[in-house]
Amino acid sequence: MDSLSQIVLGGAVGEAVLGRKVGNKAVVWGAIAGTIPDLDIVPSQFMEIVTRIEFHRSVTHSLLFAILMSPVLALLVRKIHAKSQASLVQWAHLFFWSLFTHALLDCCTTWGTQLFWPFSEYRIAWKNISVVDPVYTIPFLIFLVAVMFKRKKDSARSVLNWAGLGISTFYLCLTFLNQQIMTTNFKNELNEQKINYSRITLFPTIFNNILWRGIAETDDGFYIGYASFFDEKIKPGFTFFPKNYNLLAHLPADSRLVRFPVITDGFYILSKIDSAIVLSDLRFDQLAGWEFPDAPFIFNYRFQVDSEKKLKIIRARPSFDGKDAGQFFTSLTRRIKGAVGEKAENTGR
Repeated sequence: MDSLSQIVLGGAVGEAVLGRKVGNKAVVWGAIAGTIPDLDIVPSQFMEIVTRIEFHRSVTHSLLFAILMSPVLALLVRKIHAKSQASLVQWAHLFFWSLFTHALLDCCTTWGTQLFWPFSEYRIAWKNISVVDPVYTIPFLIFLVAVMFKRKKDSARSVLNWAGLGISTFYLCLTFLNQQIMTTNFKNELNEQKINYSRITLFPTIFNNILWRGIAETDDGFYIGYASFFDEKIKPGFTFFPKNYNLLAHLPADSRLVRFPVITDGFYILSKIDSAIVLSDLRFDQLAGWEFPDAPFIFNYRFQVDSEKKLKIIRARPSFDGKDAGQFFTSLTRRIKGAVGEKAENTGR
């Protein structure tokens, strides 16, 4: 999830493990540990683009990383706080749980994590919560801030911290229930429309857990639809996107191309834009796709052939400025509330 959510989770976990012994030091070091896995962005800047994508949320988000890094970090912090009441083992516990819960929370998002790297490269991605969800983060943050104003021996400190952890965890569990309810509704609508699909997956849209987006795969393409819990009737309309995998024949042989089906979990389409072939990762939304079915996807990879007949892969995102942001949030809010426009149809891409 976003950095703030991970900082808050790490801080609360640190407090739960060691708060009564070291007070706010536990919150601070837990919060720091909660950000460490996302530092994978630093070495990834020196990697080839496909390797960079694969590296994200792999090594630093694994159980092995949490096991190996926790004693190392504990040794460093034990030297900094040599006079604290916490033992080396207790500091190691703080770092392990702060690192591990970071990875677990990211398992709930669309991208997921390679939790069992290097033994398995499979990404655990439950897709039950948006990468940014204020309902999860803001109450959690308020409780954690309140904790830091209490003395370490004050029983209210522990009560507040566990309240924050409990409420956020309850909400997280609720998102799984929301996902199951919406999945049932999407399947029912697909069956009613006599759409034969091989698999379906659902994700919440950004900043909320009310408006959901579903993708159903068929032999030729994908049906994408939206539905909100505030809709008068939860009956998603679907837009069809053809796969266009035949466009790969226009590209030179390159071993990197076969890695994209794994990276995208097979949820991707190809399209020809100008002289380039563009791969769009369907797991990530379009810009207000609930209102504009033909809007560009957010995550795209542009395949171009250079003068030497070699393949260049460039990450491409649609332009998005301040004015667009205002229109986007207005559209999102309206759709969450249940305002449904015309049902989308086949885009014919």
